[in-house]
Amino acid sequence: MTRPPITPGGEDFPNLCGDWDMAIHWTRDGRRSVVVAAAEIRYDGGAISMMVRSPGSDSNTILVQPGRDETGEPLLYYMYEVEPHSTGSEAMASYKGAAILRVETGGMELSGNYWTSRRSTGLFKLTRRSAVVPGPPTLRGGTDVLLITALKEEFDAALLSFGRVAPHVPGIGQWSNLTVPAARECKRGVFQIDGVPLFNIVVARPPRMGGIHTSMMAAVLANHLKPGCLVMCGVCAGNPKVVALGDVVVSELAYQHDEGKSEPAEFEGDHRQTPISKTWHDAAEAMDAALLPSYGTASASDARFWLLERLYAGDDPSRLPARPRYFGRGEWSSTIKALVEEGVIERMGSKFRLTAKGSDEVEASMAVDVDSPERLPIAIKVGPFASGNAVVKDGVTWESLGQMGFGLSPRSKWRVRLLPLWRAAWRYRSGL
Repeated sequence: MTRPPITPGGEDFPNLCGDWDMAIHWTRDGRRSVVVAAAEIRYDGGAISMMVRSPGSDSNTILVQPGRDETGEPLLYYMYEVEPHSTGSEAMASYKGAAILRVETGGMELSGNYWTSRRSTGLFKLTRRSAVVPGPPTLRGGTDVLLITALKEEFDAALLSFGRVAPHVPGIGQWSNLTVPAARECKRGVFQIDGVPLFNIVVARPPRMGGIHTSMMAAVLANHLKPGCLVMCGVCAGNPKVVALGDVVVSELAYQHDEGKSEPAEFEGDHRQTPISKTWHDAAEAMDAALLPSYGTASASDARFWLLERLYAGDDPSRLPARPRYFGRGEWSSTIKALVEEGVIERMGSKFRLTAKGSDEVEASMAVDVDSPERLPIAIKVGPFASGNAVVKDGVTWESLGQMGFGLSPRSKWRVRLLPLWRAAWRYRSGL
């Protein structure tokens, strides 16, 4: 029977990531001695690397391959290149070496013989500096997360969101390209915190929008990568009576709203709903939107435009759930009075509507202010997701979709931004 592939950090191989104290026992030309060094083992982009720093030289990885001996005990096959320092070393040029390291005491020690192209031999002895094995024990050698996006801007936002913006900041330091015939773009990275891998992720987008191309690509990638989690994220639209523009919406369940039979008088839906797991649902509801970098208190101009835009869309902003996020206690009435005095809104019974001056202000802003706000008083909502084969601009109302959950809406000036949710996910990593 063929043995399954070994995945470092998985259930079948110890997680060796971290810092190690190292003793190099060397022999050359009849001489022998011991050099104290420091080693750093990392897992990135689907491969293990080990860097060794000593007073006389530094060595970098050519190849580290996990394996097992004849008894099934774990091994590391290690090939490396040594760069001598200008002082502290007898070597005048770089040279190569190889070693077979046995993993001992449950991953707390490594030891094994080595050989070099300088015809020196010896023994490596490594001891983990910390008694706690760093990194999640479930880190897969394959793919933890497969993230699908539909648009170029969603793909770029995903790379930016998970990317490392500065040294020693959690994130992905470098993305590697994957060539997949079914995908227009596909990249892989390993998300790290303090140099310790948390999860690896592949981000991909199909050659064209739409369920056919997206599902074909997702099926090919899922079959090839065997991800632990398959997700899709990006810009979407929500019922303005439930969510506000900029909110982060997590799907409680997902379905295709236009699947069914069209009768002369009505559409008879035949939906196959896919619910989220209870663990994900609880984690999403526990996340705090104020901790996200795109969260910010609304400025007076943001609040003013939100109110005018909602009136322009035909809503009653006083009844929308986002109103308290834009207007503090007592601010609503003073803002309404000011707008009436300016002549941009007028009262019609118990409601307000835009005047010609107000409509012109909103239309001018939508034409000129094309950049999305950097920060808004966003919220995190959990609810049903509906999608379809066609972009809905008419023919399907929020009232009809409301019987089935969230759906699609016409485009608006403020679009949902993809936000880095790893801070919240890190707190719930044991359950995700």
